[in-house]
Amino acid sequence: MHSQGNKYLPNKLIGVSKEVKQVQEQIDKLISVNENVLIYGEPGTETLLVARTILQKIQSRNLPCLEIKGDQLEGALETWLAAWPVPTMTASAANSALLLIDGLEALSRAGQQQLWMLLNEKPQNRLLRVLSTAWYDMSGMLSRNDFRQDLFQALSIHSLRLPALRERKEDVPMLFEFFLKRACDHLRLPIPTVPFDLIMSLLSHDWPGNLIELESCVCEFLLQANVVARDRADEWQAKPAEGKIQPLPAAMEELERTLIQQALAQFNGSQRKTAAALGLSEPNLRYRIKKLGLNKKMVYSY
Repeated sequence: MHSQGNKYLPNKLIGVSKEVKQVQEQIDKLISVNENVLIYGEPGTETLLVARTILQKIQSRNLPCLEIKGDQLEGALETWLAAWPVPTMTASAANSALLLIDGLEALSRAGQQQLWMLLNEKPQNRLLRVLSTAWYDMSGMLSRNDFRQDLFQALSIHSLRLPALRERKEDVPMLFEFFLKRACDHLRLPIPTVPFDLIMSLLSHDWPGNLIELESCVCEFLLQANVVARDRADEWQAKPAEGKIQPLPAAMEELERTLIQQALAQFNGSQRKTAAALGLSEPNLRYRIKKLGLNKKMVYSY
């Protein structure tokens, strides 16, 4: 299975809210069904994590498996099909395979057509079970005819909506602690005490960016707590001009911009390598690049 996981994001659902428990119950049910599943939610709601959880449980049957981004599917299916074992004469479980598409909304028209033919024509008696992830419910794309209705119906025989972080706020402190520990472990720093007023602020925030925004909040907390600046003074600490004092938010933003620009330059614009060096997930790095308005010409992903 091709995996594009990120070591800085959770590898399991974290939380004690009833919403998380309900999602876990639905995951357990979906593992046993032998039909296509669509997992959707706002950006940053762990859709890929849930899809991989289901996939790994099914994968105990040792079926051929492919995980791929939606915008990379076109043309990849034929190569994958060619690598399958020689099938038997009839379509059966022995000829089954698993496909995980991350980002169904990015699937091109040609990719949609290829997938539709594979699902319906069952070439060489092969059966395919598809797990897909998508942002939101794709109703806008369907209404604009940007995505085939028949294909969407085939891929969403079962669907699972993941709750936004604002719908399970009681999980926020636990998630904040997870990201804080993960960041401190990566940077080899002591874990600082989280003030009570910060916890209350976390609980009152609506988190439109979900886990990506929460992870960013942890990094900002570490910077403002001087944990990073104290232990990485030579390479991280900003030095304002003599006699000039910047407001703290502006200074922190300038420091963040400088660090990201330096890392991008060092790794020739690679988001993957830059994110790893800074202890960020790639979605979080992209969020910061966009927030800071950095030059997109120097940024690429590999």
